[in-house]
Amino acid sequence: PEDGTRDQDFATRGFLGTREDPIIRNANGQVVRNLGAYDFVEGAVPLTVHLSLWRHMRYLKHHGLFQLTGNVWQVRGFDLAKMMVIRGDTGWILIDRLTTKETAGAALDPMPSSFPIVTP
Repeated sequence: PEDGTRDQDFATRGFLGTREDPIIRNANGQVVRNLGAYDFVEGAVPLTVHLSLWRHMRYLKHHGLFQLTGNVWQVRGFDLAKMMVIRGDTGWILIDRLTTKETAGAALDPMPSSFPIVTP
């Protein structure tokens, strides 16, 4: 059942930004991931899709950099996994750097320029 905006608020809380180009390519120019592939989910719910699954997909399709706490960020929607970025006392910790080097590299694109992270 619908819960107002609570789930939508949770899904977008802390959003800082995402890539301008939704297409992630490998060195040969082949598309590895299209971040806009699920944009159609904003439309009306088809009769062939369960309402709860459609709602769930609307929340999962958000991609980009999200700040969870003061020193913890998460990159979502660039891959099957989510990448955690933690600022430690002596440097940066990346947890689950995603499935491919292309998505991992693209995941660092929305990082603010003030982040002293070396991109792959």
